[in-house]
Amino acid sequence: MVKDGLDFFFNYPKLIGQSSHIITSFGMGVPELNAMIKALPNSTYIFLEHGVTFFKKSVLNLYNSDYFDRILVPSRRTKDIYDKDRLWPREKMLLAGLPRWDLLCRRQHFQKNIFVFFTWRRSFYENKKAVKDYFAVIVSLLNKLAVVCEENDVKINIALHHQILYSGIRLPEFDGLNIINPNEISKYIGDADLLITDYSSICFDFMYLDIPVVFCRFNFHGKADDDHNDVDFAKDDFLYNCCHSEEQVLARIKCYLGNGFVLEPENVEKNDRFFWDKSNIREAVYREIIKDT
Repeated sequence: MVKDGLDFFFNYPKLIGQSSHIITSFGMGVPELNAMIKALPNSTYIFLEHGVTFFKKSVLNLYNSDYFDRILVPSRRTKDIYDKDRLWPREKMLLAGLPRWDLLCRRQHFQKNIFVFFTWRRSFYENKKAVKDYFAVIVSLLNKLAVVCEENDVKINIALHHQILYSGIRLPEFDGLNIINPNEISKYIGDADLLITDYSSICFDFMYLDIPVVFCRFNFHGKADDDHNDVDFAKDDFLYNCCHSEEQVLARIKCYLGNGFVLEPENVEKNDRFFWDKSNIREAVYREIIKDT
């Protein structure tokens, strides 16, 4: 089994040389290595993405035609971004969803639960103190959320971004709080009744299943926060339940508690306009790939 991109590049040169298509969700981790694979004359290097490119404009500098021959475009909104910035010609785009979405399905479960996941901020690399400030906002929300959920017999599942874990920060204990290993997140999506996030691309896995998502747009710390550029890039108009205060988040949670965690029809329509066809995604990806053969 290949461990990562570097393992693949340095230990499997024969396999790389024999491949007509090389498909990756993360790339090699080093832009120059991606460029080297792209330069192979008899292979097509395809980037499948590991999350929907929509929130983070900064990644457009990494996932472009300098490093890959073709790219999966997993949503209509992503294509709008590529078309607007003229990053990819149409013939180089694979218009289909993420292959893993074929495996997503809603599952019956006995206890209602809310999943919580906040993303990592690039600005934290420069400002370590901002991590603690950011985390304090999350803990404040969890404190109030725990009270609401206990009153309504709702469990809270939370996973921390691996970079937050690397920073040494740990969650305090709350009754009814279930801490999930980041590698286990996919196992909990189909059982979830609602997601709370800031702007992690994991939201699209939940939106794909029409699971309500509540977006926290207040967890920033001053105008110097580099990540404002990313979150501002994804306008609220394309999403829903975009809350700009802790009180708004809790109000939305209470609304969904009242309606049995059912996503409103107008927001289901927003989801439908965001995604491509939701059926047979892996087959669709394959058919898009073989167009160039």
